[in-house]
Amino acid sequence: SNSAALRITNVTTTGFDELILEPDAWDGPHVAQAIHYIAVEPGRHVLPGGSIIEAGRTVTSAIQRGSGVAGAASWQSVSFSSALPTTPSVISQIQSANSETRNVASQASRPFITATLSGPRQTGFFSAPSATKPKDGPRRREGETGWTAFPPGGTGVFQGLNPPA
Repeated sequence: SNSAALRITNVTTTGFDELILEPDAWDGPHVAQAIHYIAVEPGRHVLPGGSIIEAGRTVTSAIQRGSGVAGAASWQSVSFSSALPTTPSVISQIQSANSETRNVASQASRPFITATLSGPRQTGFFSAPSATKPKDGPRRREGETGWTAFPPGGTGVFQGLNPPA
């Protein structure tokens, strides 16, 4: 029943490590749970039906802040390699644990940050991790966020390396 956020680390073309982090208000280690994910190598990709998706990574020191969290808020501008045909839907995920000040194997995350974005358009969007709790303190280092932009409202099936039987 405790809230949590997923963080991935050690991202390579063959896998990643995942952490399920609880905010500071909870006890720390989170119960095991199933997760679903999509993995897209960085770059621009044309799918079999002609849809274009683009994926990338952004390293930033920008931060968005919840009410009561001190400091100036800022965004990182992210540009696509070239304009997409329509304004895309964009998903993002923090891909590092650089800012953690605690041992998250036994304690809650501090600062508890999640990925946020704004203003998707055909040429890019704005991205920044978001700190939501006043007692979380400042983020200490730059963080890496992975993102994928894809056409909104589409349907279809992604065929992975091992599709379900």
